Amino acid sequence: MWLLIKLAIWLVASTAIILLLFFTPMNVLGAIIGLFPSYLIFSTLFFE
Repeated sequence: MWLLIKLAIWLVASTAIILLLFFTPMNVLGAIIGLFPSYLIFSTLFFE
């Protein structure tokens, strides 16, 4: 059950990050800024 809740939270957060990427320049810096928080959220939720 916890895994499903964590997955749902991560999907919502990832969607928000992806939407934010559309408002940033699509360059290397924008990609790093978008991917790094997603990795942090993923690692925090699944490897705590």
